[in-house]
Amino acid sequence: MATKRELEARTKSIQKTKQIVRTMELIARNRLMKVKDKALVGRPYSEKINEILSSVQMRLKEASHPLLEKQDRFENFCLILFSSDRGLCGAFNNNIFENAQRFIDAKKDKKAKVIIVGQKGIHYFRRKNFDIIDTYEELEKGKELQISLDIKDKIIELYKKKEIGEVYLMFNKFKQQLIGEVVIKKLLPFEITCEEKEEKRKVLVEHLYEPSYTEVLDKLIPQYIMNQIYQGALESRAQEEMARMLAMKQAADSADEMLGDLRLQYHKLRQSLITKEIIEVVSGGQT
Repeated sequence: MATKRELEARTKSIQKTKQIVRTMELIARNRLMKVKDKALVGRPYSEKINEILSSVQMRLKEASHPLLEKQDRFENFCLILFSSDRGLCGAFNNNIFENAQRFIDAKKDKKAKVIIVGQKGIHYFRRKNFDIIDTYEELEKGKELQISLDIKDKIIELYKKKEIGEVYLMFNKFKQQLIGEVVIKKLLPFEITCEEKEEKRKVLVEHLYEPSYTEVLDKLIPQYIMNQIYQGALESRAQEEMARMLAMKQAADSADEMLGDLRLQYHKLRQSLITKEIIEVVSGGQT
């Protein structure tokens, strides 16, 4: 059994740790409030630009564009992946890494080239000896737009040169008070799902193009790609802070439970010491 001094030292140590994690929880909560609105507000625009591009592609069956054409034979595909720079955010990074590994393994006949955002992802994929196109850090310092624009330019250039045949985006989608959902989106070549095709046939809109559909697509497709990456960055940042806030809350709650157990042990020990002293006094009086 631990001594009284050991229990007091252990209690003091856990109390300090609890104060630290409570502070970290508050910091994560404050950061979350700043980034979650951006993620939520950006969703309607992201969905709408996808809808517009889908509608244009369906209407222009005869149209061809370098970023809409499928490459029949290709060896490499690109995976853009968002992780965090810092830890203490629960399963946030592990969920991404596990899903990425399964996704890459499923494409056995193709070689993965990765673009990684976040130090944790950079360290993970370097250890695994993946072919890394580029890496980015400090997303939490408000670099979402700058990074998204740079990635957009890189993947468009590589796709046009046919150095990659497909481009996918992977990130943790923000969910309030819940563990995030890992999302995988195919960016290039742009495709419409069967469900989307059926839905859009019912409400197909006739478009007029000025000056021409090719020039419209020249602007629309890069804007779509950049927006999807940017929205993924915002979703990832918001979910990272949500995961960190929940992890710190859970740690603080665990500290409370441990302190409760230590208090119980302390009172039991104190009671046994008092009882022992009483017995010794009584025994001494009788002698």
